[in-house]
This record gives sequence, structure tokens and C-alpha cells, in this order.
Amino acid sequence: MANDVLDFIRGAKRCFDGATGTMLMRLGMKVGECPEMVDEAIMEQVHNAYITAGAQFITTNTFGGSRPKLAKFGLGDRVTEINRRNAAIAKRTATGRGVYVAGDIGPTGEFIQPYGDFTKGQFEEVFSEQAKALAEGGADLIIIETMSAIEELTAAIRAVKSSTTLPVIACMTFDKTPNGYRTMMGITPQQAVGAMHESGADVVGTNCTLTPPEIVDLAKELRSLTERPILAQPNAGQPHLVDGKTTYAPIPNLEESLRQIIQAGTDIVGGCCGTDPEYIRLLRSLIDEANTRT
Repeated sequence: MANDVLDFIRGAKRCFDGATGTMLMRLGMKVGECPEMVDEAIMEQVHNAYITAGAQFITTNTFGGSRPKLAKFGLGDRVTEINRRNAAIAKRTATGRGVYVAGDIGPTGEFIQPYGDFTKGQFEEVFSEQAKALAEGGADLIIIETMSAIEELTAAIRAVKSSTTLPVIACMTFDKTPNGYRTMMGITPQQAVGAMHESGADVVGTNCTLTPPEIVDLAKELRSLTERPILAQPNAGQPHLVDGKTTYAPIPNLEESLRQIIQAGTDIVGGCCGTDPEYIRLLRSLIDEANTRT
């Protein structure tokens, strides 16, 4: 299966799905609720919307599915159950439709010693637990995303590689600074790619924080640093609170920015915070256009 997924990625430019949280809030999820516990029918609706829009990969609703994250909702002892369940929902929705399921692993919110209480071994244990459950639930690959700290990222990659046979997409999230792109912890794209290579990531990626226009040059930089496939998933824009709700202002010339991301050497493009099926529908049309020209 691992080779099948990677062969599919290498075969042409591909389309990931968009934001899960954005869609869940539109469908009535309240602030403070555990996203991983939303009703099965609602999650099927989200997955179906993205598949219908043209996504070739859908992401499991497990971004906060690690033990430390679930423990904040009193669910720390249900990691395996919750991750299996949400992977199975995605797999069932995708089956027979030519769509792969990416098991989603996000940051734990913890920091490694001496900045926090966690050790590398504890990180690996946490991520192994989640990865095994996602594989058991039917995930075809794992996406590790929105990472800022290199120690947590590498622990996650190694944990997935040691506990499953699934291919791994590894993503860090960067800000655009006067000194170039940096994560919140000061990691450069070159440092990130080096760590991804060393830890065994199959696909190098970036997601969140940046808007489509801002991520174009980062995609080009990543392309110059690796021969492995690249994934880019920008946000819909900069978030703003309006009447207590997070909204994203429309991006001028969105179509042109997405086209530039595709042309920057990316192999897979999707969307992060604020993106929706309409965004994916546009993106898929541009990806198809690019594939027709090559």
C-alpha cells in the first residue's frame, strides 16, 4: 500500500482536502467542544463535500487526537478508540472513490525539556499510540502537520515509521520574517527539510499560518532543498474575529496565487484554516489544468 500511495503522488500533481475545523464550526460545533468527538454523520458530510469538490486525499478528524490533547477533554484514556473511529469514518467515505485517507497527527501542545516537561521518548510514545490506531482504522498514509519544533516533528516521524508501514507526509508551519521563513521556534526551511530527510519522511511539506500568496516563495525554497515530493497547504487568509466568530477575508487574485503554488514545484496542494469545498473545487480545476499541460 505504501508504494501505491507514493506512486500515485509521483504520477501527477494531486489535490488534498481543506480545513476540517472550519467546516465543523459551520455545521454547528461550538467553541470548546472536542472536534474529534463530533457525530459520525457530520464527519461523513465533511468528507463527502471535499471528495465531491475533487479532493484526492481526505484527512481524518484526528488533528488533536494525541493523548495530551485528548486529556484536556478528559478523554486521554480513549486515544485508540477515537483515532480508530475517525480513521474508519474517513475510510468508509473514501472507499471505491479513488481517494486516499491521510491519518492526521498534530502537535501535542507540549514542549521538550528543558523548555517543557516532555522527553523525546515520551513524544515518540504518544505519537506511536496515535499512529497505530490510525493505521488500524484504515489510514493509507500519515500526515504530521502544523509542527513548529524540530524535536517534536522528528519524534513524530520516527514514531510513525517504527510503529506502522505507512508513508509519512511531514509538515512544519512557517512565518514570513525579514530574515526569511522561520517557524515559531526559529527553525529555517533548510533545517526542517534536513530533519525530515534524516527522520525518514516520504513527503516534505508546509501548512497553516501563511496565505496562498505568502506560501509561493516558501514552496520554491522547499523545492530547491529536496527531490522528494512536496505538499503545500496555505490558510484561506488571515483570520479575524467578527461577532465572536473567526472569519477570513477573501484573497485578491486567489486563482493566480494557487496557480503559482502549483507551478512552484509542489506535487500536492490542499488547504488549511478557513478553506472549504469551494476552495478545493477551484484548486482541483487548476491542478487538472497543470496536469494537462505536462
